[in-house]
Parts: sequence; C-alpha cells; structure tokens
Amino acid sequence: MNKILLLAGMLTAFTACQKDEMSAPDAGATSSFTVSIPQSGVQSRAVTDDFGKGTSVNRCILEIYHGDQLYNRIVKPVSNKQVTFDNLRLVSSQTYDFVFWADCATANSSSDEGFDDKVYTTTARGGLKAITEKGEFVGNSDERDAFFYHEAISVNGSFTRDDITLKRPFGLLVVKTNDLNEIKDEALKPTGYTVAFKSLPTTFNALTGEVSGSTEVTYTATELAKNDGTISMDFLWADDSEAALSDFTMTFYNDGTEICTNDAFTNIPIRRNYRTNVSGNLLTKQGTISVTIDPEFDENSPIEKVVAEVESAEDVKEALKSGATDIIVKNLANPTGNEIVIPQIYPTDNDVKISLTLPETSNPVTIKYESAASGEAGNQDAPANITITANTSGKLTINTPESTVILSGSFGEIDATTADNTLIVPEDVTVTKLNVIKGNVEIYGTVAEITFEQGAGTITTYGVGDAATLKKAAELVAGSKCAKIVLMADIDLQGSADNLWEPINAENNVFAEFDGGKHTIHNLYVDNYTGHADAKGYHYGGLFYVLRGTVKDLTIDNANVTCFRGGALVGRMDQGSVENCHVKNVMLTGYQKVAGLVGFVSTGSKDVTIRNCSVDQCAIKTTTPEEGLYQAGGLIGYLQTFDRNVLIEGNSVSGISFDKVYESAPDVADKVYDMEQLYSHAFIGTIANFSTKPTAYDLYKAELRDNTVAEQVSGIPTCDRTDEYIGWWAGDYNSGKPYAPKIIVNGETKDRWIEVKRIYNILKAGGDISIYRDCDLTKCSETKAAIAIEKPTTLTIAQNATLTVGKQQIVNKSKLTVKGPGSMSATDYIFMNEAGATLTIENGTYTATKATDANGVVIYNQGICHIKNGTFDGPGFTLMNTGSADMTIENGNVINRNSPTGYALMAAGGGSKLTVKGGRIEAIQSIGGANVTISGGTILNDCQYYALYNEGGKTTITGGYFSGYPGMKDVHIASGTVAIQGGYFEDNLTAAADGYVYKDNVQTIDGITYNYEVAAQ
Repeated sequence: MNKILLLAGMLTAFTACQKDEMSAPDAGATSSFTVSIPQSGVQSRAVTDDFGKGTSVNRCILEIYHGDQLYNRIVKPVSNKQVTFDNLRLVSSQTYDFVFWADCATANSSSDEGFDDKVYTTTARGGLKAITEKGEFVGNSDERDAFFYHEAISVNGSFTRDDITLKRPFGLLVVKTNDLNEIKDEALKPTGYTVAFKSLPTTFNALTGEVSGSTEVTYTATELAKNDGTISMDFLWADDSEAALSDFTMTFYNDGTEICTNDAFTNIPIRRNYRTNVSGNLLTKQGTISVTIDPEFDENSPIEKVVAEVESAEDVKEALKSGATDIIVKNLANPTGNEIVIPQIYPTDNDVKISLTLPETSNPVTIKYESAASGEAGNQDAPANITITANTSGKLTINTPESTVILSGSFGEIDATTADNTLIVPEDVTVTKLNVIKGNVEIYGTVAEITFEQGAGTITTYGVGDAATLKKAAELVAGSKCAKIVLMADIDLQGSADNLWEPINAENNVFAEFDGGKHTIHNLYVDNYTGHADAKGYHYGGLFYVLRGTVKDLTIDNANVTCFRGGALVGRMDQGSVENCHVKNVMLTGYQKVAGLVGFVSTGSKDVTIRNCSVDQCAIKTTTPEEGLYQAGGLIGYLQTFDRNVLIEGNSVSGISFDKVYESAPDVADKVYDMEQLYSHAFIGTIANFSTKPTAYDLYKAELRDNTVAEQVSGIPTCDRTDEYIGWWAGDYNSGKPYAPKIIVNGETKDRWIEVKRIYNILKAGGDISIYRDCDLTKCSETKAAIAIEKPTTLTIAQNATLTVGKQQIVNKSKLTVKGPGSMSATDYIFMNEAGATLTIENGTYTATKATDANGVVIYNQGICHIKNGTFDGPGFTLMNTGSADMTIENGNVINRNSPTGYALMAAGGGSKLTVKGGRIEAIQSIGGANVTISGGTILNDCQYYALYNEGGKTTITGGYFSGYPGMKDVHIASGTVAIQGGYFEDNLTAAADGYVYKDNVQTIDGITYNYEVAAQ
C-alpha cells in the first residue's frame, strides 16, 4: 500500500485572520505533519526502472480550509520522499480541511513558494480545488505522477496521526503490442506513435476528490516506451468509485512515415489507483486485444476485458466461447439475414458484460441465444448485460430475454425481447421504430415510434429533451406504458390557443416519477375548459391532469391554464410528492380547486408531501364571474387529507392575486357554514381533514412547517380558523364527519374542537340557529356547561343531523322553538323548560339514551310546552310536566323504551296542565292533582301497565284510542277523578262519566282491536 505518514504533535493553529468569535490560538502548543511519499511503485518495469515509483515528486503542498475559505497554504520540498510541516497554529474548537498534493515542480529559490508549477497548475484561482494540466499532454512521462490526500480534522487538542494513506488521482494506462517481433521488415516496425483520446477529464479537485471537464487530447511520441512492445504508459485523471470508459486510437509511424492505425480501443475502463493493461496484436489485423485492470493500490478484484475482431456474424459465438467479451464484427453482408448467436456459458447469477460492435448495414440482423446451454454445470446462463454498438437501417431483432441490453449508435427498426431489467437507449442514440416484445425500456435518446406487444413491460425511464418527445412520453404515461420521465434539457412548449398541451394523466399504478433534472418548461398553455363539459378527460388542467407519484426538480415559467379545476403543475394529486418545483408567471382561469402549484389534492390512502416548492406571480381568475372562485390558493387550492399524513414544508408563494372569490350573500346567517370548504387563501384555500375513524386524530396529521407567504390576498372572506397559511380547515364534526386528523402549523396543533365550540357559542348566543350536521357538545370539556336560552331562539336541525348535548344542558328561560327533521340526543333531560319559558317543538327526533335518575327524560317541563310533532324516545318519563307546567301535544310519537315506570308522559302537581290532542303516546300518568285533558291520539301501554294511570289527578277524556298492556285495564283510577266522555277502548272496566256509556263499536287500528266507543247516552 502507498502510505503517507502524518505525525501530529501538539496541534494548535496556523497564524491567519479569523472571525472574532473564534477562540484564540494556544501559543504554548506546537504541532507538525510529517508526510511520506510512497516507496513502492506500480509493480511494473516501465520506461525506466523508476517509472511510477514517485521518484520525480519533489514538492508537497498543504492547503488548509476553514469552511469553504482557504485558511493557509504551505509549500515544502520533498527530501528522501519525506516532508515535514511543523510549528503550525490553529484555532481550537474548529474543524479544518487538510488537503495535500505532491508532484513534480520546478525549483525556484526566488519564488515565494520556492517552486514553480511544472506539470500541473496549482497556483491559479481555486488552488488545489482546481488542478489542471500545464501545457501540452506529455506521454510516457513519469513527471506526470502525483499524489493527494484530504481529511477534515476537528482541532480540540493535541493528537498524533500515522494512519493516512496517500493515493494517486490517476489510473495508469499501459498499452502493449504482442506482434512487434513478428514484423521482419524494419521499415514497417514502429519507432513512434500518436495517441488521440476522444475525451479526458481536465480538472481535479483535491478537496472533494472529483474530476470534471472533458476535452480531446492528442500527443505524439517519437519512441516506444520499451523495446519489449510496451508502447505507452500514461497517468490519466480518473474517478474513484467506478471505471470510466475511454475511447482512443493509435497511429504508428516509422521515422515519420505512417504505418497503420488501430481504432479498436473502445470502452477501455480507467479507474483511479488501478492499472489498465491493454495488449494484443495491435500492428496486424488478426488477433485479440486483452484488457485487464490490475488493482495496484486497492484490494479489489481486477476487471478484465478481451476484445476480438471477427469476420462475420457466424464467428461471434466461437469468439465469446474463447473468452472474448468485446466483439467487433467486420461483415454483415447477407441481405436475407445475419444471425449472431450468444452462447449460454456464463455463471449462474452472473454480472458479465459483453459488447457487440456491428458495421454499418441495411441488412437484417438477429441477436439471440444459442438454442441450448453449452457450458459446463454452473456455467450455463446467458450474459447479464449486452451492449450493441451499430449504425443500422435494416431491422434488428434482439431476442435475449435474460439479458439487459444497452444500445449505442443509430438504428432503424428494432424488435426487442430482453430481461425485465430493461432495454436501455442512452443519450445520443436514435431508433426509428422500436417494438417491445418483452422487458422494460429506458429511453434517454430518440425513439421516433414505439409499440408494445401484449405481455411487454413499460418504459421505466424516458429521458426527454424537446417538446415533441415530452408529448410522446405523456401519451405513454396515459397508456400505462411509462413509469418515469426525466427532463434532459429546458423545453419550450411554445404553447398557444393553437398549440395546446394535453395534461399528463398519471391516474394509474405504473407511473412513478417525473424528474425535471432542474430544467425549465417554458410557455405551457392548457385549455381543458373552452368548449368542453365538466366530464372525464376535462375535469382538471395543468402540466399533469392527475398525479400519483413524484414530481421533482422542475420549473415552469410562463403558464396559461384554463380549466374547471387545476394548477400550473398538477390538476389533481392523489398521492406521492412534489419537491423542488417552481412555477412563475402564471395565468390560471378556473372554477374551483385552483392554485398556482396543485389545484386539488384528492383523498387517497397514501401520504402526500409537497416540499421546497414556490409560486411567484400567479393571477387566478374565475370562469364564473357571477359566483367567483371556490377553493383557490397560491400553492394548493383544495387539500383533502382524510386518513393519511400530509407534509407541506419549506414552500413559498408571492405575487398571488384573485379577481373574484365566492362570498356568502349578506342575508346568510351562518356564513362559516355556508362557505365551509369554499374558502380561498394566498397559500392553501381549504384543508378538508375529515375522518370516520375515532383514532384519526392520533394516527394522522397534516403538517405545515417553514413555509413563507410574502403577502396575503386582501378583500377575501375569512373565518374563525383563517391564519397565515390556511383559509379554512376542519375540526371534529365538520362536514358531517365526526372526526378530524390533526392540523399542525409550525409546531402548533390546531384546536380539533373549533367547530364544536363554534356551535356551542352560537347556541349560547341564541337567535336564529341552524344545525346542519352532527355535533356532540359532550366531547369537549369546554362545551359541557349549561346553555341558557335567554332570548327568543329558533333552533332548526337539518335532515340527518344530530345535535348531542349533555344532561340538563339546554335550559330554556325564554322562548325556544325547535324544528327541522333532524335529531337531538342526551343521556337524560335534553330540555329543561323553566317556569315562565315557552318551548315549542315542531318536528324532529329527540332521544334520551339513559335513565340516569330512574326518569329517562327528554323534556322536563315547568313552563309552557307546545309539541306540534316529533318523536320523543326515552327509557322513563319521556315527557315530564311538574310545577306550573302547561304542555299541549298536537301530534307526534312519545316512546317509553322498556322503562320500569311504564309511562312515557307524566303530569304531576296541582299546578300542572296537560292537553293531548293527537299523536301516539306510550301511556300517561296523571298524579298529584294534575289537570289532564285528552281529546285525541293513541294512548297505549306496551310495557306492563295501564294506558292511563290516574292518582290524584283530574283527567278528562273526550276522544282518543286507549289500550292497556294485555291483562291490564285501559284506564286505572287509583285516586282522583277521570271523566270518560268519549274515545275508543279495548275494555269497559272503568266507568264512563255520568251521561256517557260504552257502546259496542269494534275497530282494529295498527293491529290493536278497540271493542268499545264511549258516547253520550
């Protein structure tokens, strides 16, 4: 191993300008680095014996960085392959980047550093972060050898380091010909050569270890590296992680006269700290080129390539069997077909890569496996990867169902059968027509036409760089045939009313991602509204119609979108993420669920993330000026969270405007309800966070954090929950749903009971009140207190709405009218109607769920109560009248639900008055001097007692139908008086009033047979 030894003593600080907040250097501590240049070479006899041993290195540079700023640069000479940096001063409690570079330089005592750059430029702007070649490339030069090292060190005290390894930033390319001695004519033996590299890196950053840039490099040598056939030995910039593929040609000369050129050097791998040996019969045309990569400095396995040139397609199989991996085919001359057979001789689960380079041809070519495996046991598989390089206009049939195929060049028509992994069409590759029979496809180049046969896969990645290709990719997405789009360049759609964009419909389970590659789409023009009904295919507008997946790293500049619902980027988003996407200069015209970025985030079971996006200069106009916009937003118009998590983070909006938004009419009493889910806002118009799951609040959340709204939109409706980011959001019992996942804004959790509290406060305020959906006041501790009705109030409960209140919570002290087809419930005592108050029930359903004190009361009446209709259900005295109560029942259904009392209606006390004109009542109890008058209705006891029980009461019956429990009398007088002057009865056991008698008059109503009618004598 090549080792660099760093021996650090008492490490303190270099003297340099520092920020005031840093601690002062420790003047008493000293430190030093001793750097050793590697002693071993590349383990090869080279141009000289010392080639590659670092003997040319005479200078070592140390650059120290604090943050991204150069803190100090020190240059020392190398003596006996060693250099020491001592007496260093550093500020404690800081982290520094130490960057070393050792190379061959020109000694210059008059220079500030004592050296001038010779082979590499290190003194230009950027220093060791931008090292470049100085002058022309010189081949076979040991002076090009160099070494580097980088490490970040936190200075917290003294330390010693002796484990640092210095490495080359190069790969070593050695080219050797094996046929030099076979040439007998001295005039044909090369004495020099020219190498032409198609692309070599130009710059090396010793801080990051990255190479960059690309240029063609050509150099000429007047002699070979060695007389044993070694032609060249060159250090080339290379990456550390994987081998870069290099193409070059060599032209050989004899005393200036050209002998031959060899251009078979394609895809030669060059990797940092690896030696690549290229050998073969380079001077004659027959033979094989062997390429091996020898890991001189890393403990990895070598990479081997064997290049063979064959005469025709028939020769490929034998070349592969002989060990070749890269085949150059000279001739595909058969006009009826040329068949290339790939043997199945490779290990199971191999990662073998083979390459086929074909000559230009218009003849048909087929590439397929041999019919049966010919390898030995354990070596009977096809190669994992096949690269095909060609320029063909004829049909190419690829039938390699177990291999991934990579194309290079240009092709006419291709029928492709590949492994599921994929067929890859790289950038700069063109295909006129591609028919996919099996396998998936990655496209970065140009495919003019593509079809998929039944059973074929999809385009796993489609790289696009122009408007036409993007439209083609969008069509494939809509057809569930493209999983990913990658932008490879900025695209101008040149949109207009005559050049409309059809939004990408990713409403399928195939599409996964749109990667903008930090590119920009200009001039998007969408009109899914004009001339269209609000129907399938035209519901939404934007770059995307529906998104189920990811969009990232994209900018849209200048968008004009007209739609029913939509946004510049996405019309409707069901799931996935939108990250690092930016829209600017947007004109959006729509009806509802419209926004600069995403118009409508629709309900779904999978999470949604919108992060680090921006909208700038977005004007949103309405298609219905008589109504205005609904659910409009700068970032999102309408966001449905439901049972999932949503994260909105790091986004910003600016320059948002609405021409007109919907607003309740002036005479609407409850504007918050009227505009529920219809609010607009500069950031998010409306969040619909509803759920039917009791655990939703604890399981799911919609979180907003670190977002920015440059300015709000003025003059638009707001409500009790409008804040800096949201126009409206739901609490429990909003929109008819009992639960709401939590909303968190910058760490603050919104009040889930906001709607319950709003209804509670409305009830407390009294007046004209409407309840439109379920609401339970008992769930929130702050809404359980008594609600005193102290002014005339009308409470309307809508169909299918239930207002749940606490026991004795509604206390009427004034005039309360309850109406509507909805419901109210409580454990007990729904209404407390005090003396002097008036309670009128017009209709609805009222249920006491529990007899908490053996009563089970719906209405406890001490005032005036007028029941016009409704259903009253309780497990006891459902309607109870005491004190000075005065109750009139015109109609309705009063239920005694299996109560031990057996009576649904009670009147008690000498001051109470009860008048029954109609309805169905499950038994009446008149006690304690109550005055009861019954002129109609059905009074029955289906529990265990009498239809009417009178104890001390004063009851008059002039009509109605009476039926006691089987075996019990219809009317029982324990005490007091009951004057029966009319009505229909099952029995005649209780005497009629003076002047009245029971007459036989059998009637059956609702399954009950009434045998008698009471009438005047």
